[in-house]
Amino acid sequence: MLLTLEDLTVEQEQLSFTEHKQLKLLERNPQKAEYILRIEKLWEEFAMEFNQEAREQRLDRLLEELCFTIQKKAKALAKKWINKKISAEDLEHEFWITAWTLCIEKYNHYQDFYLYETLLLALERKSIDVIRKYTKTKKQAINADSLPLLSKANNLYPSDEDIEKQATDRMLVQQILCDELVSVQEQKILEIIYENPNLSYRKISDILGIHMEQVRRTLGRIKRKLKRYEYCFN
Repeated sequence: MLLTLEDLTVEQEQLSFTEHKQLKLLERNPQKAEYILRIEKLWEEFAMEFNQEAREQRLDRLLEELCFTIQKKAKALAKKWINKKISAEDLEHEFWITAWTLCIEKYNHYQDFYLYETLLLALERKSIDVIRKYTKTKKQAINADSLPLLSKANNLYPSDEDIEKQATDRMLVQQILCDELVSVQEQKILEIIYENPNLSYRKISDILGIHMEQVRRTLGRIKRKLKRYEYCFN
């Protein structure tokens, strides 16, 4: 049964892990909570089944439920990168492997996010890997895990937004980088911030041999470039 926020008014330390996890889901994504929990239930039925034949059937049912999401994301990404001739079929193939591996090997109930939410992030990371494979650029695309460093230059996103929107936003940032709107110097500064997130502007300027004010202005330019795409986040 799906709990409501009103049902979960007791002190958080009194909640079970499952109740606390559900509470956080309701806070960040109330519109899709019921669907996410339905997917989670299918995964639990699969994970708790020990008969091999029945287990395979439950896995098939779970993957069927995820089919729409996988195909939709593959088609959307192929359309976005049509000039690179990335086919939806190739993307879908990679996405299915990612989903299968997550369901069988990598996901467990005691993670902070539900299976469906975790899948969205896994597909986003796989998308970036595939794009790198097809995209020929002189610059090294920043690893998906490094993208949160852009928050130092841009504070567009609220901290409580849902996982699906975070994945979409990150993909857009990756597209900006691959479109070469970010100069070589701008990317170097971002990479330094990623490797050393606590460095001051002065330290960064010393590493690059430029003035501290130039570092500040460069981060400002990156922020403005991202703001040109702000409409995509609305």
